[in-house]
Amino acid sequence: MALFAPFSVNCLGRTEEKVPTQNEDRDFVIVARLIKGSKFRWDRIEVLKVLKAPRGITLPRELEVAVPYDVPPISTKPTEIRLIRYNENRRDLWKVASNP
Repeated sequence: MALFAPFSVNCLGRTEEKVPTQNEDRDFVIVARLIKGSKFRWDRIEVLKVLKAPRGITLPRELEVAVPYDVPPISTKPTEIRLIRYNENRRDLWKVASNP
């Protein structure tokens, strides 16, 4: 199963092309591992590989990300995660949108 399917099935059983939302074209899909967890859910991760990146934005090798309580914690093993902007005004703050 693909992480982001290009098509979706509507309630009538017909397939429709998935229209990307405003955030989907500006998010990162990366393979990362946990370096240090925090009880406040700001975890330090190591970026191992970038699978999808918006144009003109690069990530450092290590960064701190916000992990919402409805998202599972990041593993110490390499894991594919999706990052979105935590704050639209700052380029250095990211949060985890999904973590399989």
